[in-house]
Amino acid sequence: MPPWAARRGCCTVGVMTETKLRTIVKALGWQLTGLAVTALVGLAFTGSLTAASALSLTLAAIGTVTYVLYERLWLTVTWGLERRPVAQPSTNSSRR
Repeated sequence: MPPWAARRGCCTVGVMTETKLRTIVKALGWQLTGLAVTALVGLAFTGSLTAASALSLTLAAIGTVTYVLYERLWLTVTWGLERRPVAQPSTNSSRR
């Protein structure tokens, strides 16, 4: 969880909450942007669309796997984590 999420509530900004679908769409958009940039740089360096495509797809796959492993590794690190009290549900029920 990013540091700001602990302070502001995970995936919440003000009164708005980000849905899982929005997060997935944003992640896919970011990945496609990176894929396009890598392909264009690869094309500029090699002059070959085939080589540029292979390079960008390979780097996208490696980057995805590396990111997942990196995140899983950070789950084992306790540095920077704080315990926060969990709000207890109210026992007063005004609904009838």
